[in-house]
Amino acid sequence: AADSKCYPNDTVLTLMMKIMLGQSLGLIPAVAMQSLTTIGTSINIGAEVQRALAQRAGYEIRELESNGTICSLELVRETDGKIMGHASFTMAEATAAGLAQKDNYRKWGPDMLWARCSARLVGRYVPWVLYWKTLPKI
Repeated sequence: AADSKCYPNDTVLTLMMKIMLGQSLGLIPAVAMQSLTTIGTSINIGAEVQRALAQRAGYEIRELESNGTICSLELVRETDGKIMGHASFTMAEATAAGLAQKDNYRKWGPDMLWARCSARLVGRYVPWVLYWKTLPKI
């Protein structure tokens, strides 16, 4: 994989670290190499993977509002319909964080707000889904 042109910004060691992290989350190596991102010296679990892990753990993310200026979501436990929490992310927050000027935000603003909001939701209310392949009983 490191010799292919598929991962031009990753070294062999970085790809191995992605695979190891992915295995701890129950991801197959190809998915781990493709979907885990390297930012600086950290390997990050992207919003799409976070949503998939939350869904696998029995949670649904429901959209309350989504447009070019705000995204609001709620996290619902599927077994009993309990609302675990709400989160929002706005373009004003993206601007304050220096994100709104980036290409992804200019081209796909609503999708980027959705991604950031969903990652915030998972991180706030069920962060354990990002760290354990075998889920604890709650």
